[in-house]
Amino acid sequence: TTTTTTASRSSPSPTPVLGDGLPAAGADGGSNSSPSDRNLLVWAAQEGHVLFALRGHTDSVWSCAVSGDSQTVVSASRDNTIRLWAMAGGAALAVLTAHTGYVNSVCFSPDDAMVLSCSHDKTLKLWRRSDGALVRSLGGHSDRVGGCCFAPDGRSLLSSSYDKTLKVWDAHSGQCVHTTTEKSWVNSCAWSADGSVVAAASSSKGSYTVKLWTSPVPVFQPLRAPPQPASSSSS
Repeated sequence: TTTTTTASRSSPSPTPVLGDGLPAAGADGGSNSSPSDRNLLVWAAQEGHVLFALRGHTDSVWSCAVSGDSQTVVSASRDNTIRLWAMAGGAALAVLTAHTGYVNSVCFSPDDAMVLSCSHDKTLKLWRRSDGALVRSLGGHSDRVGGCCFAPDGRSLLSSSYDKTLKVWDAHSGQCVHTTTEKSWVNSCAWSADGSVVAAASSSKGSYTVKLWTSPVPVFQPLRAPPQPASSSSS
């Protein structure tokens, strides 16, 4: 079992060795050192040691995800790029370069066929995993998009933005089908595994909240706390 995290290194090493003496995997397959905050580390989750590093980004890595089949890692960076890596050995597979701003979040579709990303450039982009081709660009937000995810059935997309909105998109057509407006920046979002609940995190002027809505798409309703059971009186 492996886990991928972003890594921060205080200073480069002339002969980088990570974890239990395992070499770092570079974008060229070598073991070149990298400046701070530009790497991902792949860990053995149960044992807790580093297997290898994924090197190639030229700025901070802000998001990463592992495909459902555990074959591919995707990463998003402040260098405006997305990178695909082979989980086995860390070989670089593709560099996706259509975004014109920091890439804030990235994820795989439920069937692992697609990659979804969002960016400071106010767009979401859908990519084909197999060859890294850009399939569709989704525009509609008026400020940077901080979070994105697929619905569990893969038919809808969810995005959260600093324009204070949460948007639902049709994954096939790329059309926005619903917008919910909040009072503050919406930093990130998530869909529950059964598709029944959407969550979004917001922040503004020292106020930090997480809100839950009931699905289905495209109509969200605020999720209310279940009623407390009435206390029974003894006769």
